[in-house]
Parts: sequence; structure tokens; C-alpha cells
Amino acid sequence: MLEREKMQLTTKPDFEEVRQRWNAFWAGDVLKRPIVCAEVPKRDGEALVDIWKTRYWHPCRGDYGAQLDLLDQWADTTLFLGELMPHYSPDHGPDQFGAWMGSTLKFSPNNIETNWADPVLKDWSTFLPVSLREDNPVWQSVMTYSCLLAEHGKGKYLVGMADLHSHMDAFSALRHPDNLCLDLYDTPDLVMQGVKQARAMYPGIYQRLYEAGGMSRETGTVGWLPLWCEGKTAAVQCDFSVFLGNDMWREFVLPGVIEEVNFLDHCFYHLDGKQQLIHLDDLLAIPKLDGIQWVPGAGQPEMFLPVWRDVLKKVLKAGKKVIVYGNMDLAAVQDVHRDLGPRNVVYHIWGATRAQVEEILKWLERNS
Repeated sequence: MLEREKMQLTTKPDFEEVRQRWNAFWAGDVLKRPIVCAEVPKRDGEALVDIWKTRYWHPCRGDYGAQLDLLDQWADTTLFLGELMPHYSPDHGPDQFGAWMGSTLKFSPNNIETNWADPVLKDWSTFLPVSLREDNPVWQSVMTYSCLLAEHGKGKYLVGMADLHSHMDAFSALRHPDNLCLDLYDTPDLVMQGVKQARAMYPGIYQRLYEAGGMSRETGTVGWLPLWCEGKTAAVQCDFSVFLGNDMWREFVLPGVIEEVNFLDHCFYHLDGKQQLIHLDDLLAIPKLDGIQWVPGAGQPEMFLPVWRDVLKKVLKAGKKVIVYGNMDLAAVQDVHRDLGPRNVVYHIWGATRAQVEEILKWLERNS
């Protein structure tokens, strides 16, 4: 049997060791301590290179080189500590899945940091059936960008899986959330017809992105959540779920969630907003779902604080995994660790220095 070629990244010299830690995590084991992901500047006192402000703006304008130059600076000046795999995705906007069904992406004149899909769905009967529009400029650009990232980033960073706001989220972008809510009462059969068609697009789109980004068992995959695995992963999500009660959610959203979970090798559900907590029991009942990323929502206390600890404990008790994230110092990590323990927990730490992260790593190793 031929030995697998070892993956090498200049930004992650311990790639193979980290691979083993991730493999153990997905198997429910702990190698010395919980998983920790942190990105810090190499030089104390310097800021991280901002690759996020223009992440949609540059590729949507076809200015790939400007973003690639920023990524070079980011890779050269950043330390990827713990189990964080250096990666960057070919995203053009949070509503890009909707655009691939026949829309365009628009920016506000005063904000280049995000965009939205033009809500072109005016009449379900004439808009359906939906499919991947191969000639859509956003799709063509994502394919081009994926290949450029794979070539330019080779040996420095991985191409991450794109942000896939699929099925109901895609229609929410194309129709507008208010209108889509009304459609669920006025034309539910047409909505369901479209949702099933959109769900059928997911595996093919994922595979095309996987191949264009040069992903393989050697590189593994990682999405906008920093969760790496040897197989296929992505964030499973449906932010439109905040508008739905249990019955409608189970009818229009849950089947698509289950299909995506079953397609992927490992994945977390992005549970965004207090209103989605009513769906948590249904999510925890999905056998193949690995874990939950809990996002309380705007204006709420940070998710690592004790006020949300019962949510995280409920997820762990169900045999699932959690990701604990935010601007956490050692005291905050110690508080969480005392309640949750080391198993099935990922810490994603922001805004810390190298010394602070290394202190956290050492403490977790001594106390796990």
C-alpha cells in the first residue's frame, strides 16, 4: 500500500500533527487538550492584515490580484496557532448561492464589506424550475477565483469551502424574507417545489467547488467555521429559520439540513439567533450531525459567558460537539473548561497575543 503524500504548508509546519488532533476530535477523543484555533500577528503590537473588508468587493469586481496580494501579506505576517489550518474561501457574498440561481450581487454605495442578491423572484410560477446557472457571472467568477486561489496559495494556505446559504436561505435572498414568509401561506406548494430543486443543487455545487479549489484527502477541507477534516465539511445553516415555528421549519427546512449533513463527512450547524433555539432538539436528533455553533445574535451577551452555558451543556449531553469562540482570555477559558470539560469542545479565540494563546494552550494541556 502506497504511503500517503504528506501535506506541507510553510504557514503550518506541524500540519501532519494537527491532522491527527483533528482526526481524534472527530472520533470523540482528546489528545492532551481540547482543540484550539487562534490567529495572531507574528510581531507583537502589530495588527493582523485585514483580508476581510475587501473579501467580496475585489472578486466581485474581478480584481483578484488585489486580494491575492493581501493574502500574501496575511500569510507572511500571521501565526496560525493550535489546530487552526490556514485557509481562505472564494466567497463573493453571503447570498452567492441565490445568485448562482440567476441573480446578481449588489453593494451599498457606502459599504463594500458585504452585499446581497438582487431579489429577482417576482413570480414563482415563472421563476421555477431553478438550477445552477452555468452562465451566471457570479458562478463563473467563483470558479475562476477558486482556481487562482488554489494555484497562488499552494504551499501557503488551503482553499476553504465557500459559504453555502442554500435552499430556504437562497430563496430568502431572491424573494426577500418578508415576501417568503407570506409565500409559505399563499403558495406553499410552489415554495416546496423550488426548495426541493434548490436542495438537489447542493452536492453538485459542493463537488465543483471542491475540485476547483484543489481539495483532496491530503488537503482536507475547512469552511468559514475553522473546523478541518480529511473528508468533506462545511457549515450547515439556514438563517431564515428565525422566522419559522417548529411545524413549518420541519416541513421546509429540516429535510434540506438532513440531506446536507448526510452528504458531508463532518459538519456543525450554525445556530444563529435566539429564535432558532426552538429547533435545537430537532437538530440534536440528527444522528450524523457532529455539533452546533451557537450564535446568540446581535445585542446578546457573548456566547462563552455563563448565561448560555446550559445551551452548550445540552448539546454536549446529546453527544454532539460545540465551538466556543470570541475575545477570550485565560480566565474565560478556565471558566468554560470547568463547566464543559475537554471532550468535544473547540475554542476559537480572537484578539489575543501569541503569549496569551500559548498560555491558554499550556493551561489546557495541564488541566485536561
